[in-house]
Amino acid sequence: MILFERKYQQPFAKANITINSNKATIMLSTPGLKKDQVTLTLDNKTLVICGKVDKNREPSTFLLNEFNPITFKRSFEVSEDFDTENIEASLKNGIISISIPKKEKTNQFKQISIQ
Repeated sequence: MILFERKYQQPFAKANITINSNKATIMLSTPGLKKDQVTLTLDNKTLVICGKVDKNREPSTFLLNEFNPITFKRSFEVSEDFDTENIEASLKNGIISISIPKKEKTNQFKQISIQ
């Protein structure tokens, strides 16, 4: 069973995905991002995480300029086994943590009476 399928490969916002008996967790490394610079959306079963950081600087002459604006988009397909109505997300110390609980398993067994 495929839990998630990566659609975009980005050098920024590298991801770790873990799964246990009751949930899956996606963790994205986003150093320097604030909550208002990130959006999470769910379109059908596709979870999309986007972020943008504009480095507003005073006009200067740089000897070295490595702080470039950052834009990223990561997309993951969520399996039918997960409850997309109860996704939770947080951002702490540059790590976005997204928790997706598994759906409760229901018994598919059904007795059929013969008439």
